[in-house]
Amino acid sequence: MKIIVLLGFLVVFPYSGLMAEGSDRILHLYGRDFSFKVAEPAGWTLDTRSAPQLANFIFYPAGKNWRKADVLIFARFVPKQEPVTLEEFIRENEEQFEEECPFADPAEQGRTLKVRGGFQTRTFICPGFRSEMVAIGEVGKFFILFSLSSSDPDSLAKGIPALERIVRSFEWFENPPRAPGKH
Repeated sequence: MKIIVLLGFLVVFPYSGLMAEGSDRILHLYGRDFSFKVAEPAGWTLDTRSAPQLANFIFYPAGKNWRKADVLIFARFVPKQEPVTLEEFIRENEEQFEEECPFADPAEQGRTLKVRGGFQTRTFICPGFRSEMVAIGEVGKFFILFSLSSSDPDSLAKGIPALERIVRSFEWFENPPRAPGKH
């Protein structure tokens, strides 16, 4: 799937605070006019510096190199182009996927994720290539996509609980107070 990625988006985050919630870490990331909280699931690493050409931040299994990991979770913020709705944005991405993988079996697309309200989910399986399970939502002036991606079906399935925890934990704040220690 080709998606325009807002490069340098996370460069503006001067602080991330950690709070324990079970065995996951909750990260609070700050930008100029927004902030958000997201879980870093136990056994996974959140990386804001690698792969800026692919995503604003990525998750991969702890102890692995993201380039060699058998499964990744990409987080992408895509600026909204008015008057495109979330449904139109999803439809455009589905059409693009079908163009790039014309031999995909539509019956394979039916898997669902357990995520909280506001996110829609899709599964994109291209036999012989990478497959993705995607949770797509709207926040502020952006569409956000969390994409679980792997070329191995078993690895993809093992990553589903982490993707679900990340999406359920995601919380967006418009015009938040400044990051602690920043004035």
